[in-house]
Amino acid sequence: MSVRSTVFGTLLAALLGIPLTQGATAQEVTQLYEVRGLGMKLGTFRLVSQQGEGRYAISSRFQTSGMMQVFARIRMDMQAAGALAALHPVPRHYRENIDTGRRQSDVTLSWRAGLPQVTEGAVNPEGTPADPAAQGDALDPASTLLIVATPRPAETLCGMDQPVFDGARRTRVRLAPPRPEGPEVTCNGQFLREAGYSADQLARARAFDLALRYVPGPTGAYLLAEARVETIFGSLSLTLLD
Repeated sequence: MSVRSTVFGTLLAALLGIPLTQGATAQEVTQLYEVRGLGMKLGTFRLVSQQGEGRYAISSRFQTSGMMQVFARIRMDMQAAGALAALHPVPRHYRENIDTGRRQSDVTLSWRAGLPQVTEGAVNPEGTPADPAAQGDALDPASTLLIVATPRPAETLCGMDQPVFDGARRTRVRLAPPRPEGPEVTCNGQFLREAGYSADQLARARAFDLALRYVPGPTGAYLLAEARVETIFGSLSLTLLD
């Protein structure tokens, strides 16, 4: 993980229409994770975020690497920006470009009167898309990562029940209260499918177990050191690289 003051947040926020406050002193935080599953390294996940002066900007990228590229080339890019209210993101713009080989998505969401709307691109879910007008309580996937993965005060870890909307699908992240283990904190929870999925997808699985482990970072804030999630293909892990 690296922490430094740069112009990343200003550029990304301006790109998405959320200029940071003049004179903002937010720091850029870059976190790089190794992703493993199926008994091998699948790729890397890079998360870059900036928070300060009541604003945030976040960008993430997953891409396959090594032997995994022989079987599939998966890319997942997500960006979001918005305001912060007591460290909780209030998104205004979200953009994703995803190609899993089975599902492609290139879409932009904008929030108006507290509701997300698809403003660019096409939504291509396997089931009936969730109604955007019913997503006033939801965050986009990237803004959810801001809560789950970026450095946070200990008192804000875990204990969440957050709906998530990507323009078509509604999911939910539930985390039990934090469980301290020495200097570390562990959280257990679930990722749930709620809407926008086909009947076959929901019949196969509606809920997936999560386990998150946090450690104190160089500034004293806690950051995600390891995550494990069950999928229909087996267990998937993310481990923070130095």
